[in-house]
Amino acid sequence: MAWQPLTPSLAAALPGAVRHWALIQSSVSAEIEHVTGAPLSVVMIRQEDAALLADEQGLLNAAIGPATVREVVLWAGGAPRVVARTAFTAPRLRQDEALRTLGERPLGALLFAGPGVSPFTQREFARIDASQPALYGLITRHHAPAEPFYWARRTLFHLHDAPILCTEVFLPELLAATAVALRRG
Repeated sequence: MAWQPLTPSLAAALPGAVRHWALIQSSVSAEIEHVTGAPLSVVMIRQEDAALLADEQGLLNAAIGPATVREVVLWAGGAPRVVARTAFTAPRLRQDEALRTLGERPLGALLFAGPGVSPFTQREFARIDASQPALYGLITRHHAPAEPFYWARRTLFHLHDAPILCTEVFLPELLAATAVALRRG
């Protein structure tokens, strides 16, 4: 499934645990802690100047040029829960001290706190598989054994009036914990 706008009909067709993460409006980091009952840790893979993926260029209104890409794995309760990729091209964001020094803090701590953040303007959903080698490769380097596909969403936020794209891949360990939490009510 290629990236698709997250419409009510698409959301309704998703499995319950997946739908929970597709529709969450608040910080994924905080919700991971709530669902797992464990503190979150962020493992930095990289944050550097890098090329955008072809499908990211259109969302960021960016031609091929300088971009900052941040990739992390969110862990809680001794298991990886999310592989995330953030990309932005706007010079003001590329020079923003808070973004440049985020380190092993979750992006949600910045996006959902303080001034300058607007609600997301676009959200899409997909099943990531080997037909999307760049993103699938990122996931499978940090999640073993590899699954045939992974559920993912990407959200276009605006920070200080500049677009920032956050892609979150929900790992099976998170979806299993979410299914248990949903059954408990």
